[in-house]
Amino acid sequence: MFNAIMDQQRESWPDAIRAVACLMVIILHSSVWYVVSYGKIPLSDWMSGNIVDSFVRPCVPLFFMISGYIFLGEKKVKAKNILRILYCLLFYSALCIIYMLATDRYNPTERILNILSKPVFYHLWFFYTLVGCYILFSFLKVRDVGKYSAITILLVVFVLLNPFTSNLFKFIGVRYYGTFLIDGGFIYNFIYCVLGCFFGRMDTKRIGVLTPVVGYLIFSMLTAYFIYLQSDNFNKYVGNFYSGSSPFVMGASLCIFIFLKNYYSDRSVNPVIKLISGASLPIYGVHALVLDYFVMRGYRSLDKPVLDMFLMSISVFLLSLLIAFSIKAVDRNKLVS
Repeated sequence: MFNAIMDQQRESWPDAIRAVACLMVIILHSSVWYVVSYGKIPLSDWMSGNIVDSFVRPCVPLFFMISGYIFLGEKKVKAKNILRILYCLLFYSALCIIYMLATDRYNPTERILNILSKPVFYHLWFFYTLVGCYILFSFLKVRDVGKYSAITILLVVFVLLNPFTSNLFKFIGVRYYGTFLIDGGFIYNFIYCVLGCFFGRMDTKRIGVLTPVVGYLIFSMLTAYFIYLQSDNFNKYVGNFYSGSSPFVMGASLCIFIFLKNYYSDRSVNPVIKLISGASLPIYGVHALVLDYFVMRGYRSLDKPVLDMFLMSISVFLLSLLIAFSIKAVDRNKLVS
């Protein structure tokens, strides 16, 4: 997924999407302390974290969308692709276990015993879901559909059949209980793969770059607003609208996907973006450990949330990038990098 071979001259935008998603996920995890501390920190500090978190929520959907674009189209999933994801899961799980033993912060034995039901470290859930998606990729292909057909499917799945729609209607005093609601995180993650294939193959140039940017800003602010409304209503942190199945997160993800695709459709990405894209897999695999270590050492400025999130994100990214280069240097067959 992360390092699939693309025609660099014809399509450089997948690299941009991988790089942006990689940076977003680091920012997301660097800001999470603030959003889960609702009621325990000043509201202004919490809102800073909420806004940052809302704007980077497309990170995981973007990874699934680019994966779907590659493997639900002309490229066929082979056994080696599925095996590679399993190698990554085992390798980065092993790194997490080594980290736990070295820092004595968690119970590695318990994590190992439960590895079939949940990841040993929170961010590794992505590989579990990706294995299921790759298996489905082996049997399914997305046929070409028109722009309006794709938008209709999008609205039906993410609005009419989405459990979140009932939550939205509650705020305006309307009760909506659909009979055929689609629930479950895996299903929506796979739907993101399908959307990536739809809109990756669709001619989106007429949309331009300004419209998706405005859409991304609006959807992200709606996410932050409804997170605030729900948390204020229940007097505790409620993060439902951060979910990938939220229509607002879907809208923001689709907008930034189209923006990056259109922007880089007729230009090459710069070397920095290529570098981040090429190292996105190991960066993702180790960034949570780097962040956890920094938190353990107390390298935070919690009284200055914006500065703290910025410095923490930069620090985690740079050290993760350095570790990623080390992994790539050893992994000459690119099994886990």
